[in-house]
Amino acid sequence: MVDYPNKRELELQERFISVIERLQAVPKHLWIWLALSLVAALPLAYVLRVGLYTLFAGAYRPPEIAYIAPTPASIEILSQGFLTAGEGSYAAYARIKNPNSELAVRTLGVQFAIENQAGQVIATHALESYLLPGQDRVFVMPSKFLQETPAVAKVEFEISHWSRTEIPILPTFFFENPQTGSDPAIGFFASALYRNESAYHISAVDLTALAYDLEGRLISANTTVISDVLARESRFFRLIWPAGIGNSVSRVEFQASINVLKAGTLTIEGPQFDESDPR
Repeated sequence: MVDYPNKRELELQERFISVIERLQAVPKHLWIWLALSLVAALPLAYVLRVGLYTLFAGAYRPPEIAYIAPTPASIEILSQGFLTAGEGSYAAYARIKNPNSELAVRTLGVQFAIENQAGQVIATHALESYLLPGQDRVFVMPSKFLQETPAVAKVEFEISHWSRTEIPILPTFFFENPQTGSDPAIGFFASALYRNESAYHISAVDLTALAYDLEGRLISANTTVISDVLARESRFFRLIWPAGIGNSVSRVEFQASINVLKAGTLTIEGPQFDESDPR
């Protein structure tokens, strides 16, 4: 029995033969022109693409970004002077205020100089710190033993740049159980518990203790830094002066400052679960 192709197959074969015959009927010079056109189209397309890109890129003018430099009010030096830190030992302090509510000083250079009666500089100290918007801080020069009694203390500060910033909600804190006293072994001391009432883990807290006499005059100061304060933690600290200063101190005031401008200073502690809790 002979198998003949079906009608559908015959129609496809006839169409294929018809297409081949039509292609063979095309003049040879047209095939040559087609090949040359394809070869020329590639570099022409490249030239057009580069030319159009250069034309449009050259005509493009980016929008101008106008930078408006901040015009801050000047830093205020509320008070300055030298302090006693025991017999023959002196320090200097400066109370500085930033009157700008939206501008901070990320890097504040403070230069202290203590002069004698003749106006000669007998001690200097430089430190680098910060100043938050609207902040009022006391900066303290470490005490130094001097051969002569100082007459005046001066302070100068240098601001690298102002920074517009929005300060987040600062961690709430307070000082618990403040105490002062004298110990023959260590001298005069002031101590307290720093209580972090917030949910923030604080990498560093700058603490300052200001000692006042009966007339309310600042007569001495001391500083320290406590690190890695956990959320809702109470951290004990103690600051020590030479024994001789305790007789003049009427009260001690504690101040705390946190550099929230520095990345990583405040971190949120995640929830902690007790695995033994059946709930």
